[in-house]
Parts: sequence; structure tokens; C-alpha cells
Amino acid sequence: MFLLGGVAELCSDRLPINDALGVLALVVFGWFAVSGNFFGPGLVAYAYVILWLAVRLPKPLHRVGHHNDYSYGVYIYSFVVQQVMAKFGVQAIGLLGFFTASALVSTGLAMLSWHWVEKPALRLKNWTPSKLRERPDEPAPPRGGGPTEDVSEGSTAAPPSRFPTPELHREAAVASAPA
Repeated sequence: MFLLGGVAELCSDRLPINDALGVLALVVFGWFAVSGNFFGPGLVAYAYVILWLAVRLPKPLHRVGHHNDYSYGVYIYSFVVQQVMAKFGVQAIGLLGFFTASALVSTGLAMLSWHWVEKPALRLKNWTPSKLRERPDEPAPPRGGGPTEDVSEGSTAAPPSRFPTPELHREAAVASAPA
């Protein structure tokens, strides 16, 4: 399924999303699901149904996950939850009951994961240790190991760096900016 989603993203400019194909995929998915032979074409049809619904569902539903995104937690916990529930015989309550119970437990774990792990981790995505941050009130340390001009014999100064410094990038950006 992950591969199908990745291929759909790569080919999104050539992947037609229309109602006729969506309904056809829904019928194919339903037929394979009811027949008990879900793998193969059934998975491809299921992937298309998910993409089609994502595009065609009413606009208010497009905001689902805008503030709290539980999708990754559901993705990583659902299989484990279903396997543990099956180990303890929960499937005896029937398909609908098993689906409902596993969906509720998986969603609960996904919510905990989002609020306790993922969201706090995302707050740190742009964090830089203080030793690596440039302070605007202090001049940046020289690049290339120190002074490069007037290197006399016996000096331990490093040769000039082959790589442009951030200052050169800033100067080039300012020079090429439209007036």
C-alpha cells in the first residue's frame, strides 16, 4: 500500500481521478473484499478508492488532520493492535465488532502517540544547539581555520577554504535580488 501511494504521488500528473474510475474501483474493491481474495487487484482498487475519496469528499472533511494528525499513529499501531486482539480471541465478536474495537484502540494509541511523541518532536524540528547558532551581535568566526592573508613562513594558519562562506552567499543573494 505504501508503494502504491508513493507511485501515485510520483505519477500524480498522469493519474486520472474521476468519478467513473472511482465507482469502478469501489466495485472491484468490494467484490474482492467480499470474495475473501483481497490481495492483488483488490489492493490496487482500494488504493485508488482512498485517493478518489480524498479528492471527492466534501471540503469540510479536507480539514481533518489539519491541527492534529493521527494518521501515522493509526498506520503504525493498527496491525499490532489487530494481531494482539486476534491472539486474545476478540475476533469472536464478529467482523464488525472486531473492526470497531481495533479501530477504537488503534485511534486511542495514535492520539496518545501524537500528543506525547510526534507533536513535541515536531516542535524541535528547527532547533539548533546554542553552540552551533550564529549570534547576530557577535561576528561570525573566520572560515578556513583562521587568517589567510599575509601567511608568513612558520605560520600555522590554515590555507583558504575551497568552499564559499555564508557571507559570500549573502552578498551574492543581495547582489542578485531585484531592485
